[in-house]
Amino acid sequence: MGMLSMKIKWIFLFCLLYHFFAFSDTMPKVRESIEVSARKAGKKNEVYIDKKLIEHLSINSNQELLSLFPSVFLSVRGANGIQGDISISGSRGSQVGVRIMGVPLNNLQTYHHNLDIPLAPEDISYVSVESSASANITPYSFAGNIDFEVGDNKKEFNHLAYGSNDYYHIYARENGLSYMFEGSSGYVENSKYNKSNVTYQFDYKGVKFFTAFNSKHFDAKDFYAPYPSYERTQTSLLIARYGETKFYTVRHYDIFTLDKNNPDLFRNITETYKSGVIHNLETKIGSFRLNIEFNSMDSIVMEKHSITTSVLNYSKMFNLFKSDLKAGVNLYSATNRGKYILPFVSIKRKIMPFDVLFEFSESVRVPDFTELYYSSPVNIGNEFLKEERSKNFQFTLNYKIISTAFFYRKEKNIIDWVREGDMWKAENIGESDVYGVDLSFKYRNFTFGYEHLHRDNIEYETKYSYYYPKSKLKIIYKGKDITFDYSYLDINNLNKASVLNITFWGVGFYLKILNAFDEDYQTYPGIPMPGRVVIFGYRMRGPLIPD
Repeated sequence: MGMLSMKIKWIFLFCLLYHFFAFSDTMPKVRESIEVSARKAGKKNEVYIDKKLIEHLSINSNQELLSLFPSVFLSVRGANGIQGDISISGSRGSQVGVRIMGVPLNNLQTYHHNLDIPLAPEDISYVSVESSASANITPYSFAGNIDFEVGDNKKEFNHLAYGSNDYYHIYARENGLSYMFEGSSGYVENSKYNKSNVTYQFDYKGVKFFTAFNSKHFDAKDFYAPYPSYERTQTSLLIARYGETKFYTVRHYDIFTLDKNNPDLFRNITETYKSGVIHNLETKIGSFRLNIEFNSMDSIVMEKHSITTSVLNYSKMFNLFKSDLKAGVNLYSATNRGKYILPFVSIKRKIMPFDVLFEFSESVRVPDFTELYYSSPVNIGNEFLKEERSKNFQFTLNYKIISTAFFYRKEKNIIDWVREGDMWKAENIGESDVYGVDLSFKYRNFTFGYEHLHRDNIEYETKYSYYYPKSKLKIIYKGKDITFDYSYLDINNLNKASVLNITFWGVGFYLKILNAFDEDYQTYPGIPMPGRVVIFGYRMRGPLIPD
């Protein structure tokens, strides 16, 4: 039955693709292009998704949005991205920078909170992904950056949705204010969640302010340990921009109960603060970017700790032998850790019909507070951890609609949780070579993306390094009345997965089927993903009920 079911899935997908290829000339043309997996022809080597595609695919969660990138993998626990770890090209979740409007959101308590993004998908004007070879300008961009840019949110827009497992999604925005409420009764036992999000942006005397708040309550069975856990998080963000200077502060509040049926077994309350300033300066001798940031934590289990980091980025553009050369250095320092000189260089040249780009950089990542100081019935931190280091290489070849990128990352002093009896202890587990290829191209209304990567095997039994996508295929079709995105995942030490999401459009109304194949799969061991989910929604520009 298993082989028969797989054959039916592939036959169904083939027929769907054949239908669109054969009859695409008779379908209405789509004005805006699909920019997912298309590399921008600007100063940065990045792939991005714009607001038009977000709306046309009716993206309801940031987890669903990020999964559209072939190089991004989410080890998801629970539905709709209520909790998950972000990976770029085989990295650990701790090795990815997450930024909103250029401001680092990464939480130094633990990277498990990096998806606590205080934005609804409807707030986002575009999201981009930069590889480690070109993105190393924050203390967190060890393997790359994910950047969220926010729209102005002045025009009225409403979005209502309801679906399987009592799922609901309510979103509205007008005059710079947006809010979202979402929740579900859960798709398996102990998977209930509720979350809310509010943003507000305004100008005052030449200063642009952006504020955001996110709250999540969710069952966390087996998320971090084999217990029926429960977690509650809050994220507050304030960004003030004046000219080329940004001031920001982020507060994160976390209550974690290991066993909600026995709260006295283990419970931790942690509050972290991040405050910083970013300043950009363009001069005749080059470009400068300074980011100074103060992080502090107050935790019942981990007590009080703080760290101050600074990154001074300098770069200069040259034209040499008909090539565009960009060279520079990051001067990075972290209190109680040391100072680091991290060079980078990129060379771009037109060779016959090809645009050729070579990039190199060095990265460093200091351990987070959980890796250093955590102690629970199943985990123990390690105050003697060394910083992770890496050398990053990427060679990109672009030809018209096709882009191919070959990458190599030499990692040193990798940090992971290693099994010691019944416990997991944070350790430096050695070195690893990570290499692979990204391929993307567009054909009519289709976008194709594929990544294949290899990571050296680790000698130890680790908690996270075992699980990464060896291959990921992404196909997106964007038509007037129907859209779909298809993913094929081959995850190391987990089963392969074939996941299809389809959206049928009416006038404002849509019907969305997630995991249409009802695939039984996991992106993190022991946590099943939701089966087939049906969502009915309504998206409306202007008043929800016209006058």
